[in-house]
This record gives sequence, C-alpha cells and structure tokens, in this order.
Amino acid sequence: MIFKTVEGLSVEIKDVEANATAKIEATATEIRGEVSTLDNNLRSEISLTAKEIRGEVADEVNDLYTEIRFTAGKIEEKIEDERNKLSATITKTAREIREELKDEKEGLYNAITKTASDIRVEMTNERKGITQEINASAEKLNVKIADVSGKQNTLSLTVDELSNEIYGEEGEYSGLKHTVNGLYLDINGTDGKFAKLEATVNGFDFTGFVQIKSLETPGMVQIDGGNIKGGTLTLGGANNGNGFMKILDASGKQIGSWGEKGLFATKGTFSGDISGATGTFSGDISAASGIFKGSIYSDNGSFWTEITDGRMAGGVTGRSRTGYIAFNTHLGSSSNYGTKIGGSALIALVTPYLGIARNGSADLYDDISMDLGRDSSVSIITDISTSNGQITGVTKKTITFRKGLMVTA
Repeated sequence: MIFKTVEGLSVEIKDVEANATAKIEATATEIRGEVSTLDNNLRSEISLTAKEIRGEVADEVNDLYTEIRFTAGKIEEKIEDERNKLSATITKTAREIREELKDEKEGLYNAITKTASDIRVEMTNERKGITQEINASAEKLNVKIADVSGKQNTLSLTVDELSNEIYGEEGEYSGLKHTVNGLYLDINGTDGKFAKLEATVNGFDFTGFVQIKSLETPGMVQIDGGNIKGGTLTLGGANNGNGFMKILDASGKQIGSWGEKGLFATKGTFSGDISGATGTFSGDISAASGIFKGSIYSDNGSFWTEITDGRMAGGVTGRSRTGYIAFNTHLGSSSNYGTKIGGSALIALVTPYLGIARNGSADLYDDISMDLGRDSSVSIITDISTSNGQITGVTKKTITFRKGLMVTA
C-alpha cells in the first residue's frame, strides 16, 4: 500500500501469514522505517534526518532493547536487559570514549573513560560499599580503593617514584615512598605508637617503637654494636615490664646480668670511678681498681657494715652502730690526724701477741719489726684537755720496754 501526499510519501507492506509489517515514511526532513513481527514481538526502527541517524531494536518477549544514535560529533550506543536489570552504554566523540556497565541486581557499576591523554576507570560494589578509581596517563598511574568504613588504599606510580598510603577505619595510617635515592616508611597507630624509617645509601634513620623478631631464632636478633651510636637505649618499662640485660662470654655462658634485682657479675673486674652511688650491694668485688665515691653499705639481715666519709662502722640489723673505726680523728689543735676505735659495749683484741712500736718518721705503709724481747719505748696519752666540747691539748707519758717487758710506767 502506497500513500502519496503533498507533505510526503508513506509505504506499508503487510504479510498476513507471517503476521509481519514493514513501514517507510519519507518527508523532506526525515525518513523513517519500521519492521515488526507480532508473533514474537520483535521490532526495529530507523530514522534519518540531516542532523541525526537513530536506530532501535526491541525484543519485547525477552525485555531486550538496543538503541544507536549518530550525529556529526557523537555516537551513542545503549543496550538494556530489563528482566535482569543489566545495561551498557557507549558514548564516542573525537575527544573521548566512555563505556558504562551496570548490574542493578548486584549493585555493580563500571565506567571507563578514554582520552588521548589518559584513561580513567571507576568501579563500584554497592553491596560491599567498595569503590575503586584508576587514573592512568603516560606520566603517572594512580589507584584508589576505599570502602564506607573509611578504609582507603592509594597507589601512585611515576618513572621516579612509587608511593603507597593506607588508612584504617579508626585513623591508622601507613605510608611508603620508594625512590632511586631510598625507601621512606611512616606508620601511625591509634594508641599513639608510631614508626618512621628512612633507608638510604648512608644507612637507616629510625624513630618510633620497635619490636624485632628473627625468623631464624624467634625473639632473637643480632645487631652489630659497632654501628650503634648516640641516643638512649631503654630496656623495659610500661607494658614491656622490667628491662633485662644479659652478658655472655665467648663460649655463650652467662657471666653477668642487669635487671630488676640489680647488677650481677660472676666474672671479670671493674675499673674506674663510681660516683654518687646509693642503694645496697650484695656479692664480691674482686681485683677492682679505680676510685669509689659515695658509701658502701652491706646488710645480711643480721648485721650491717658501712664505709663512708673516712669511717667504717657496723652494728646489729635494725639497731644503731655497735662499733666503728674513724680514720679522720683530729689530734687536739694540731694539724695531725689519727685513727680512733670505738665500741658501744667493749673492744676486744684477740691475738697471741700484742706489739706496740713507735711510728716516728716511718711511713705507715712501711713494715715494722715486732720481734719478741725487743727494747723499745712508746708515748701514750694520759690526759686530754677540752674546751666547749673540742680537744685543746693532751698529756703524754713514755713507757719503756726491755726485752719485751715494761720496766717504766
């Protein structure tokens, strides 16, 4: 069947047996054609104008639909599967090409945009709350993955640098930068702990909290002490408990330790100065050299001994001193000093022989012969004069011995 009017031309063709129809309509501004079959609900259309060419194909039984549009500057393609909630669109221009894919049932989305300078990719999983973005150009590659909890992972790559940043949902952070000059690591936790590491050809620069474990021997690691310089070494404290340092000899046997209960050494000697020491000492000091400054105090639970300020004193635990030897005793108003021995209850000298010899000009460290039966004399103090509690003078008397026997008094 053909219809012709002043406005245009219309042609319609029908096939009754196939239940199919074809139509063509033409005007001065548009040509439109349609073909359909009613038995299986298939239909296709095409329209042409000076501005646009558009084509449509539909499968109404299976809910499928495709559309294509052409203009001088753009091509658009759209495919829909309404039954399965799927769709795909492609848009092309001279500047960019963009492709989009959707799966509404699964909550999935994918888009790719291409230009002469870069490629951008967007992906979304709405069920899991995860998104991913990729931006790639000739100079740089950027990747970002994030979820609704706040977690995020980014990667950036250039010809000079590789960098990676990871964010946790509670504010945790880890950053890594790798260049030809070195490796840089930055880690921050939610409990205030952090670690920063710079590794270059000049060595490692580390700041933060460290726990080192060796894969060869769990809990142990070897560090070259010759490469440890400056700073402060801290052992223990807070959650790490009491610090402990152990010293081994060449055979691996422990010869010393320093921990909660003090400093212990079973081998070797100490040399040098100990200044301003406080506390208690337990054990032996053998072959020591150097100067000790301060006081030495020992208490075995029954008796105590203290050496301090030129005096050595001792007593019963929990009570005052019972005796002492003072090496800083001043002799009257003179500039001479001697030794004083005192006891709260008694002074007992237990020896087979008691020798008394004149010091004279001999050095106290010189040996003095104390042969039995020797003739000698010694001065003793018989009276002490005092004023206002101070010694002002002494009275001396000479005792003479003949062949070891006192002959004058």
